[in-house]
Amino acid sequence: MNENKTTTTFSLPSDLHTRLKAQGALEGTSMTRLLVEFVEDGLDERGANDQVRLKKFVALMERASA
Repeated sequence: MNENKTTTTFSLPSDLHTRLKAQGALEGTSMTRLLVEFVEDGLDERGANDQVRLKKFVALMERASA
């Protein structure tokens, strides 16, 4: 994780906030740390999915031009 920090404010539905706080308590970590992990994991997953889609697209284009 990048140690440079920026503070931002956003709104969460109260039920989601409660779930995050409870999960943090269960794991012995802060809600902020959980959110950072969730965002990092989500971005990594999207990137992985983008690579899979790109490879499929390239394969289709190669077949179409053959």
